[in-house]
Order: sequence, then C-alpha cells, then structure tokens
Amino acid sequence: MAENTLKKTYSIRQINLSRGNKTWYGVIHTEGRAPQNISLGTTNAKAAKEWLVRMQAEELLPPLYRKALRDIPLKQAEDEFFACLDVSVKKITGYTYLSRLRPCWRYLESEGLTTLRQITQPVLLKLINSFSEDRRKTLRERFKGLKMWLVWCRDNYELADFEPWHNVKLKQLPPEPEKEFWTMPQIEAILGACPTDLYRLFIGLMAYAGLRMSEALFMRWEDFAPDLSEFSLVGKMDKFSKMPISDKLRTLIEKVRPENPEGRLFAEGKFPQRSWELMPLLKTVVMSAGLAAPGRIGHHKLRHSFATNLLRSQVDIKTVSTALRHAKVSTTLDIYVHTMDESVRDALEKL
Repeated sequence: MAENTLKKTYSIRQINLSRGNKTWYGVIHTEGRAPQNISLGTTNAKAAKEWLVRMQAEELLPPLYRKALRDIPLKQAEDEFFACLDVSVKKITGYTYLSRLRPCWRYLESEGLTTLRQITQPVLLKLINSFSEDRRKTLRERFKGLKMWLVWCRDNYELADFEPWHNVKLKQLPPEPEKEFWTMPQIEAILGACPTDLYRLFIGLMAYAGLRMSEALFMRWEDFAPDLSEFSLVGKMDKFSKMPISDKLRTLIEKVRPENPEGRLFAEGKFPQRSWELMPLLKTVVMSAGLAAPGRIGHHKLRHSFATNLLRSQVDIKTVSTALRHAKVSTTLDIYVHTMDESVRDALEKL
C-alpha cells in the first residue's frame, strides 16, 4: 500500500520529562506500523497543540489540499537533511554544507520558528541582513547553502508553493578589503613554532599544498603515492584531484609517516577535530612565532598565503588556479587580482 493512502492519526507528548527534557514531540500513528516520534523543536505546549490541530485537520482534507497545507517541524527538516548528506556525499562536503547552514538554523530557532512554512520571504531577508558583511564569500556561500536546503525541503516533503527564497537577493556589499598573508619566511617561523611534528604537517598541508582546513583534517595515508611524489584529494563539491608534493612538504610527511601507513593522518582521539580547539592552537603558534600583528588569524590564511606567495613568485594565474583546484580561473582572478597588480609592478621595477 502506498505511503499516501495509509491512515494516520496524531498525538503529542513529552519524552523523558523527569530528566529535564521539556521538548514536545509529535507522534505519528500509521496503521500497521510502530508510532514515529518527531521532535517539534519547542518546549511551548501551545505551539505543540497548534501542530497537532493542523496535522489532524490536514488528514481530513483531499490529497490536493493536503499537499498545499503540509508543514514540517524545523528540527525534523534539519535532522533528515543531515542524515541525507551523511549517505549521499563525501564527509568533507557534508561538513562544508553544515558549516554554512548551522548559523542559519540557530538564527531561525532564536526567532522562535518551529516549522518550515514559518520561513517566509521577510524572515529570509531579516536572516540575510543579520549576516556579517566583513566576509563576502562566506555570505554568498551561506546564502547558497540555505537556498539549497530549502529547495531540498520543498522537493523532499512535497511542499506545494513553498518558495520563500523567490526574489530574495543578497544586498549590495562594499568592496572586499585586501587580504593579509604570511610570507614564506613567516610561514617557516610558524612551522618552527609548532608543538609537534604532526601539527607541523597539518599546517604544512595548507601552507605548502594550499589545502583547506577540512581537507587537511580528513587526509588519509592512502591518499599519498608510495614514493610521496603526489597525493589524491576529494575536495570541495566532491571534486577529485591529484596534486604533486613539494620537497618541503615531503620532509614534513616523512617525519611522521608510520611503517604501515593507513587511516587518517589526524585521527580523532589523537588530534583536535573541532574549530574551537584548533583555532586557539593556531593563534598560540602564530604568537609564538612573533607574528601577533593586527589582522585576522585563521587556517584559511595559510591557503591564501600559499596562493599569494606563488603569484608573487611570478607563477602564472592559470597554474595557481590549478594548484588551488578552483573550478574557474575567473574565481582565482576575482580573489587575487590585487596580488597580480603588485607582481606586475615589481616586475616593471626590474626593467
């Protein structure tokens, strides 16, 4: 029997209330199946009752009208999207998507929203205006991830006329300030201040190979060629690449390479996994290297320094774009055009 033809009834309850869990759950009773508990993401009894009334009323309507009124708890949509990512994309890609979405989910919860249909165009505009303007790329990527999730919700739950993103656009942003970078001598100083050889390799993968932090964190020994001439990488958007290994990076790898290399380089339990652990460590190392200058300190600055140092060494933009694994050369140009201007100026001074 098709899922849509099975008779359903609904109720609400609180689970483990004695343990302090005051969250309300919707219970879906489907004939011939075990009851399904769905977190409603609220501790408000009135909101839970409103969900119950809405679901009971919807069940009495013809299928066409039922589809137009269908609504889903936010917590359910978040959890099921997370589960979908877990089985459909590489772990690193799922990590990227979730890093963009979690701030949006936290904002929606702080505004008291509990269901998908409460996400309207004005809500999205308010959400976008709450984003910080100091990182334009982060703002664009977060909005892109949010829209992707909402489209998935519409299609997955068959929510008729659910398109709150329609005609919602990012506001015009001011020009992005020139990014700071670390020179090669400064990179060497940072590596010298690293507390362990393993952490030094972690920094080296970003500074000498241009990896993103999450890409470095999830590297496996099996990704390296036996002679350490190159490594394989499944990076952003599940893009597969093979990249050469420089002599400096090879030296860092050889210092920590086990006799029978397999599994993750930076395994959980042996190496910090969370940004709230990794960021203070990086800042401590940078300060120990005597580089506590004003400006933003972050792991992505290592990747940016990798590209900037290549361009300042007169490496052509297409080669740098390939090394960064950008999908288009234009992306590299947009980010590093100021560095190219400086390189041209330096070249002209040598004439």
